[in-house]
Amino acid sequence: MTFLTLSTARRRVLSVVTSHETLGKTGYPAGLWLSELTHPYFELADNGIEVDIASPKGGKAPIDPFSDPRSPNSIEKDDLISIRFLNSPDLLEKINNTKRLSETNLEEYDAILFSGGSGALFDYVDNTDIQRAVRSMWESGKIVSSICAGGSALLNVKLSDGKNFIEGMTVTGFGKEEGKIAQQLVGTEYLPFYLESEMPKRGATFRYAGFNKPFVVVSGGGRLITGEQNVSGTALGKKLVEALTIRE
Repeated sequence: MTFLTLSTARRRVLSVVTSHETLGKTGYPAGLWLSELTHPYFELADNGIEVDIASPKGGKAPIDPFSDPRSPNSIEKDDLISIRFLNSPDLLEKINNTKRLSETNLEEYDAILFSGGSGALFDYVDNTDIQRAVRSMWESGKIVSSICAGGSALLNVKLSDGKNFIEGMTVTGFGKEEGKIAQQLVGTEYLPFYLESEMPKRGATFRYAGFNKPFVVVSGGGRLITGEQNVSGTALGKKLVEALTIRE
């Protein structure tokens, strides 16, 4: 496996979160799935890697209430890692005042990570700023990563030679089974597509480990790192730390 060699003086990751607030036309609230941001965040930060947070629109990022331990609708009330994040005023400010992706200098970062949440399925897939960011990071020899629905950021990216970015890659993300269960939780169908169906159409091999099982896939010579769903955040963070570590 080939690893990217980076300077120990400054290792930085740009974590991108969704700006989309509703589940399509349902009117139900959506946004980022909090643990998909916070769990990788602390794996990186606790290993001395600086993490900034950006979004397509910038400003306050919406949080899916099902993922927010503070919400009465939360299914992750015991997520101590996210609680740790929310209890830090400095970190909370990073969500409340995200950088606008189009105005972010990508040259300052060694890796980019696209966090998930149902909102990502609506504002990532055809966003030209996201596509430019993926292409720029990849063609600069840097690391590209996604988790869960964040994989939608990779779907329609074309490289400079016209090739689909994920063609020939092995990837994972939010599976069909998981998507159907999520829609049952809300009580309505809202997903515009399934990554498990769409990624192979772009020439990728999609791998699925099963419902609610931590799973990470490393491809592209070690520079494409994808996680299946929210419980994969810590494992994904560990793989990012490994990839960002200097190797001969």
